[in-house]
Parts: sequence; structure tokens; C-alpha cells
Amino acid sequence: MLKENNHITEAIIQLIQSLPETQQKKIVKTISKKKKTARAKNEEEKLWRDTSARNFLKGYGDNEPDYTKADVKEPNPEYKKWKKVK
Repeated sequence: MLKENNHITEAIIQLIQSLPETQQKKIVKTISKKKKTARAKNEEEKLWRDTSARNFLKGYGDNEPDYTKADVKEPNPEYKKWKKVK
């Protein structure tokens, strides 16, 4: 895979170098803009995940009682016990 990536990188470099300088500048500008957009999107997604997790946890206190087997009306056959993080 690494050799394939190097081959692709070299091919891209050669293609870009064969273009006039004005087109090269446009390509660099476009790639830079796409990188900034992708970075901003990743940061926004992380912010939403963190916010969602914090708000989810607000609904559950440290002394929240666990359900007993008697509380369960219909057991979930795929249930796996969750380990609490201290």
C-alpha cells in the first residue's frame, strides 16, 4: 500500500508540475480550502459528540439506582453488562 501511495503521490506531483503556474496556484488554493473545511467539520463533529455525551450524563446521577430483574418486563437477549468508569 505504501508503494502504491508513493506512486500516486509522484503521479500527482508530476501532473501538477506540468501545469502552468496559475493553475498550480489554483490547485494549491483549492486543496488548502478543502483541508480547512474538513478540519472545521471534524472539530464541529467532535464538539457535538462531546456536548451530547455531557448532556446525556447529566440525566444520570452518581447515586442512580440500578434496575433489578423484577423491574424488567421484557429482557434483552443481547444485553451485556456495562462497566462503570470511576
